[in-house]
Amino acid sequence: MHKQTLQRALHSLAEQLNPNTLTHPILDSSTCISLIKQCKTIKTLKSLHASMIRSHLDLNLFFSTNLIIQYSSLGSISHSYSIFSSTQTSDVFLWNVMIRCFVESSSYDRAVRLYCRMKEYSIIPDNYTFPYVVKACGHLQDVKLCRVVHGDVIEFGEADAYEIYRVMVDSRLDLEQSIQNAAMLMYSRCGRIDIARRIFEKIPDKDLVTWSSMIEAYAQDDKPIEALDLFKQLKLHKIQYDYVTVLSVIRACSSLGSLRQAQFIHGVITRCSFQNELVLETALIDLYIKCGSLECAGKVFDRMRKQNLISWSTIISGYGMHGRGREALPCAHAGLIAEGWSCFDSMTKDFGLATTSEHYACMVDLLGRAGQLNEAREFINNMPIKPESGVWGALLGACRIHSNVELAEFAAKSLFKLDPENPGRYVLLSNIYKSTGKREEADRIRAVMKRKGVKKAAGHTIIEVKNKMYNLWLGTNQTPKQN
Repeated sequence: MHKQTLQRALHSLAEQLNPNTLTHPILDSSTCISLIKQCKTIKTLKSLHASMIRSHLDLNLFFSTNLIIQYSSLGSISHSYSIFSSTQTSDVFLWNVMIRCFVESSSYDRAVRLYCRMKEYSIIPDNYTFPYVVKACGHLQDVKLCRVVHGDVIEFGEADAYEIYRVMVDSRLDLEQSIQNAAMLMYSRCGRIDIARRIFEKIPDKDLVTWSSMIEAYAQDDKPIEALDLFKQLKLHKIQYDYVTVLSVIRACSSLGSLRQAQFIHGVITRCSFQNELVLETALIDLYIKCGSLECAGKVFDRMRKQNLISWSTIISGYGMHGRGREALPCAHAGLIAEGWSCFDSMTKDFGLATTSEHYACMVDLLGRAGQLNEAREFINNMPIKPESGVWGALLGACRIHSNVELAEFAAKSLFKLDPENPGRYVLLSNIYKSTGKREEADRIRAVMKRKGVKKAAGHTIIEVKNKMYNLWLGTNQTPKQN
């Protein structure tokens, strides 16, 4: 590129363009863009950039954006970021360009940090922001960070999830397996497990992350049979799975209540040597308890090489749920108040353990089921932390047992603020009204549910007959669906 040609072109552009405008130039802007793209080395691009600064053309956002892209393509991401920083603009387009440049230069951590700055500056991302942020998260393999980004995507809603994935496809990002795995989770959390499965089926060489992501998606969507079926397919493909995959399967099977399936998972764990054995065994104890087999749960617990607070709490809770209070001294459901208080107090005094909202909820449940509702309310009022929905839910459940309408209304008021989308809260209060003869109040709560669009999921159960699983749905005359 000749220096005189460059100077003439820039002088012509400077006369045609208002240097303070941030809009696209009307006249001959393509000339400047062409000059930028003709620079094949950092040296020539720096020369052009210097001339643009002298001509005040660098103040135009359109030209700055192309400079950022060209510097990045020539391997100088530092110059790209320097130009970006100097613009001090809140234009989401330029932020997207810089995030994309970071990702394409493999600076994934810087891309994510820039995305976080966007949020700090209240710059609203668009459909072209997320594909590259998702890609960065996939390469960083930061699960916590991926969940944050997926949460942001979900806030945009289902329609935007479609659009975001369309951008991924248009940008050919969907060909990368890390992006495909992230997209599956994104769609499943947007409530579109069907699209997540279609993405899964289109992946030619599925790795363990792909299989585990789809199994976890089914588990979170309360589709245990599908999750279990996929796990069995994974075994048939002879893919080496890890404890994370098995945990997802255990979570899925917990809602089945099938002892046979629990024994199947137990066999898988026994035959394989996994890391985090303690976590798996504790999850297995919880699974057996939910399948109604305290005997199997107790055997797993007794054979553990090491037990921790969670495993002890799990087995204690299991005995309590099945009414065997003397075998679980702190068990709330057996109504052992003195032992319960003793265990609760000793957590901090004797063991130095920090009490959480879950522990307070257990104590409220203990007092409430024993009929000490006023003590439970006073206990909540004196909590050093803000009561969460679990605490108020325990109180509302106790009010149902003892038909205490006044306290039920008090608990429900807080629950409707903390957990407004949970239909169970509304239904429970409505049932309390019904059981005490307050039909109008019960109907009013149902009307509130309808107005807010809160729907109670249709009741169903899964039964096992001759090694086959069947779905039975309440309120239908359909033949049981075999799975």
